[in-house]
Amino acid sequence: MEVLKANKFPGVIDMVAATLDEKQKIATLAILCDLAMSDGILAGEEKIILQMYMDKFGISEATLKPIIEAIALKNDFSIFS
Repeated sequence: MEVLKANKFPGVIDMVAATLDEKQKIATLAILCDLAMSDGILAGEEKIILQMYMDKFGISEATLKPIIEAIALKNDFSIFS
């Protein structure tokens, strides 16, 4: 927590990016997507923040697209009604 207090967002993204390997970056983005899409959509500030992480992590939208699609499906409870 001290690191987060000393390094405010979005600067802390650089520290995270320097620490993680590629698989860890993709997993982190998947977790962030899941949190951001818990209401079923990815829009507004959530999308901007996710894009910031993608840019700093060097992860393309093409890499993340299947993850986003899977999370959208997971969060779509209307398919069961």
